[in-house]
Amino acid sequence: MHFQNAIFAGGGSRCVWQVGFWDGANEAGLGLDTSVNYAAGTSAGCAMALVVSLGRGPEALALFKKLTAANPANIHWQNLKPGSGKPLFPHLRIYRQALEEFLMPDDLKNLEGKQLEFLMARFPRYMPSSLGTALAFTIYGLEKHITGVLHPRHLADGREGKTLVLLSKRYRQELPLPGQRVYVQPSEQITLDKFDYANPEGLQQTYDLGRRDGAAFAAAYP
Repeated sequence: MHFQNAIFAGGGSRCVWQVGFWDGANEAGLGLDTSVNYAAGTSAGCAMALVVSLGRGPEALALFKKLTAANPANIHWQNLKPGSGKPLFPHLRIYRQALEEFLMPDDLKNLEGKQLEFLMARFPRYMPSSLGTALAFTIYGLEKHITGVLHPRHLADGREGKTLVLLSKRYRQELPLPGQRVYVQPSEQITLDKFDYANPEGLQQTYDLGRRDGAAFAAAYP
C-alpha cells in the first residue's frame, strides 16, 4: 500500500536526512512523489516537507551547503561588541535567506493538488522572548523525558491512508510497530548537530545517509 501522508519531525540541520531518505526511497521505486498528497512538519521539518513536495531535494541541499560554507561559525562572538547591531547567532538569517533564494514564483502552482500544514506555536505576548524561549524548551524536554513518546499527536491523525513519519535522529526506545503510521529513523546516529549551520560537509554526509536508508527501506517495504 502506498503512503498518502508524510510527517516531518523537527531537528534543525539533521532534517537533511529526511530529504535524502525521500530521494533515495523514490529512486528505489517507492513512489512517494506521486502517492503522498499531504505533508506536515514542524521547525526545520517544515522546510524539508516543502522541498520534497516540490521535488527539488538536491537543489535545496546545494543551496544550504553554499550558505553554510560562507558562515564561519555558529556563534559570532564579535557581535557582542557594543554597537555592532548584529545578532550573536546566524541561524535565523541563514534559514530565511535559504527560503527566499529557494522559493520560486511558480512554486505555489506546482503545489496544486497537495496539502501542506506546518505546526507553529508561540508563548504569551506578555512574556519576554528570552524567558518564553527558555520555558518552551524546558516544557518540551520534560514532556519527552516524562512521557517517553515520540510524538503524542500527529497532524495526519484521522486522515485516510498510511502515514510515513520521518524522524531526524535515532531513539533509544523501540519505534512503534508499523500500522497506519510507519516510523523511520536514521540507521546510525547522525553526527551533525541540529544547530550546526557551518558544516556543509556534515550536511552532505547526512543527506547521503538518508539516501542509503531510503533505498534500503524501499527495497524491504512490502
